[in-house]
Amino acid sequence: MYGSDWPVCLLAGEYGRVHDLAADRVKELSEADQGKFFGGNATKFYCLS
Repeated sequence: MYGSDWPVCLLAGEYGRVHDLAADRVKELSEADQGKFFGGNATKFYCLS
């Protein structure tokens, strides 16, 4: 599950850079699994859909 750790992540770079680094780490996952990582799991866990 992705979390930007905002605003602490600003110590490492701007939000876009932090997101891009996370995206690079999961690029070999399927598109469905990437979707889960970037929001799908949180949506399901917190019953947001």
